[in-house]
Amino acid sequence: MGNQNTPQPISALTAAQYIRVDRATLAADRTPVPDFLYGLLPESLVDLTWSDPALGVHPYAWLPYEDVLRDDINSATHIATQEGETFAVNLPVGVVRVTPGVRSLTEGEQEERRQRVAKELTDAKAAKLREANRECDIRINALTSTYPATEVLTFSKQEMEARAFLVDELAPTPMIDALAMNRNVPKLELVARIIGKADAFAGFTGAVVGYRQLLEDRIDAATSMSVLSEIDPLAGWPV
Repeated sequence: MGNQNTPQPISALTAAQYIRVDRATLAADRTPVPDFLYGLLPESLVDLTWSDPALGVHPYAWLPYEDVLRDDINSATHIATQEGETFAVNLPVGVVRVTPGVRSLTEGEQEERRQRVAKELTDAKAAKLREANRECDIRINALTSTYPATEVLTFSKQEMEARAFLVDELAPTPMIDALAMNRNVPKLELVARIIGKADAFAGFTGAVVGYRQLLEDRIDAATSMSVLSEIDPLAGWPV
């Protein structure tokens, strides 16, 4: 037998289990799922902006609902009343119908829940940004992982002397002179190597840091947990 938890395509038998939600206002009603949407998986009905506007479903979502007691409503982002029924809308999770006869959330309770949802999003953004920052550090540090820390500290001095030498061969270059002598490498060759590595390091570092900043911008711009969940801080990095 198949897994009963596997989402089933929308059909005439299951369409009645869904509530229509206006994504802009979060108003909810019992407008049935149009038959031309039959065959789609439930996740496809959460955001229909991909559909042809001429079909008339562009601004809506059809979300599954269940009956619950008022006190069991969690993280509702909007409370909608339609023809005597009260719905707690939480995009993109779903809709729950408050059991008739049980009061809906007060404005104060709604504001409290909105604040909690906002805090959850803020905390999730901070965690996502920490992942991006950690990945950035890992990738940049990998470039110098084969060098002792004390040598890494000399890189900027080596580059400064090398670039000064290219401008003026009489410029003092005590570090490069010592490196060339002890490494038994001609000074001009060593200067070329230093500048080549410095330019490559700068290019790669700039690409990695730039991508980290892009991730930060996307994380900051996320307006919901669903949008934030689409951002993978471990994917897409320059190589």
